[in-house]
Amino acid sequence: MPGLLSPGHCFDADDLGRLREENRCEACDLKGADLKRAYLVRAQLKGADLSGADLFEANLLGADLQEADLSGANLAGASLQKANLAGANLKDAYLMGAYLLSADLSGADFSRADLRGAGMHGVKAPRARFSGANLEGTLLISAVLSDANLCRARLKGADMLRSELDHADLTDADLYGANLVDALFIDANLTRADLKNANIWQTYPRRACQPHDRWMGCFKGARLDNATWTDGTRCKEGSVGRCIP
Repeated sequence: MPGLLSPGHCFDADDLGRLREENRCEACDLKGADLKRAYLVRAQLKGADLSGADLFEANLLGADLQEADLSGANLAGASLQKANLAGANLKDAYLMGAYLLSADLSGADFSRADLRGAGMHGVKAPRARFSGANLEGTLLISAVLSDANLCRARLKGADMLRSELDHADLTDADLYGANLVDALFIDANLTRADLKNANIWQTYPRRACQPHDRWMGCFKGARLDNATWTDGTRCKEGSVGRCIP
């Protein structure tokens, strides 16, 4: 299997051999393993310890990584399309340019992870944690981020077209220049968030977005206390549902 090197790190040699032969290794020890460009399509790695592993440009399409520990792992350029990462630990992981299209990230922890330029079109990430994560320039089109923790997340220039952020916590988040067209922020917390130069204009309002006020509906119940609005206006305390200058 290309990309699977011989033992020499702190992982379990038997576990590495099992992965090589069977493309599965649930709850196994692959901590710090060198898996650069490994072919792991639909690999069964539920609960595996891959903390600190090098998965640079690895192919993990459709892999089962539920509850896996990928903290501090290098996943730059990796393909995680349609992978199951529900409940996985990706704290401090490096995912620059990774492909996570249509992946299940429900309840996963991406705290302080580097996701710059990652492709996350259609991800399902309810209750996921992205606190302090770098998502600059990330593609988050039609992403489900309901109840997600995005406190202090850097989303500068991110494309969040049609994303769902109902009840999400975006306290102190940087959304400068982000594309928020048709995104839903119903009951979200945007306290002190920076929305300067963000695009929120909607040509075709949907669901809770009201035709008579094309942006207000999508921020229904959202807290905007001391947020910086798209035109640079600072919203007053008590700004709920819309920016009160």
